[in-house]
Amino acid sequence: MRLTVDKAYYDMGIKTIVFSVIKDIDMGALNPRTESFIIDQGNKALAYSDEILNNDVILGYREMVKSVGRSIKKFPPTAEALISNINRRKSLMRVNGVVDIYNAHTISNFLAVGAHDMRKTEGDIYFTFAKGDEIFYPIGGGEKKALEGDYIYKDDNGIMAHLDARDSELYKIDNDTRDIILIIQGNKYTDTTYRINALNAICNDIVSNFNGEYQIFSVDAGGSILLDY
Repeated sequence: MRLTVDKAYYDMGIKTIVFSVIKDIDMGALNPRTESFIIDQGNKALAYSDEILNNDVILGYREMVKSVGRSIKKFPPTAEALISNINRRKSLMRVNGVVDIYNAHTISNFLAVGAHDMRKTEGDIYFTFAKGDEIFYPIGGGEKKALEGDYIYKDDNGIMAHLDARDSELYKIDNDTRDIILIIQGNKYTDTTYRINALNAICNDIVSNFNGEYQIFSVDAGGSILLDY
């Protein structure tokens, strides 16, 4: 599998994509420490003031959405949408162990994390821009049409993530997932070190609960990397 990043990502402030590959996990129950961490993070989101949504990381994601002419109301940054959802529900919605872990970390680092079952991918992965004729199938059902110029990443079969805000139903992590790719594109306010540290924290929590092993990679805008998968 080769992962390639369009050089035009540099113009959006994304100089480097960071990602991790986690292999051979065995999904099960969370350990007490991680369960407590997730609960605490949900409570942290409930205690946030509205001003927290104006931090630099979230503002950077908003600027990227605006740069391609899309609506912030329709496509809010992942952390903003997550924190708002928690406040509406009065709790963090639980999905499965892996998703719950990276959602909990997002409450503090404000990063959008793309998470996909690697066994559901086909061919290579491309960070690129929609041509205007691609259909996207967001988690939760339905279908959306990507507009020309939308930043996306996709494999040889379809769009995996749209505007760094919604992941595809076709590649989602479930209880049968064994191999995962976690992607943090970031924005101009999130340097490579910040994102790598965030990935390490997420991956450590995942393997401490579900075993497996992970590696972290980076690839510059305009470059590519060949993965042994």
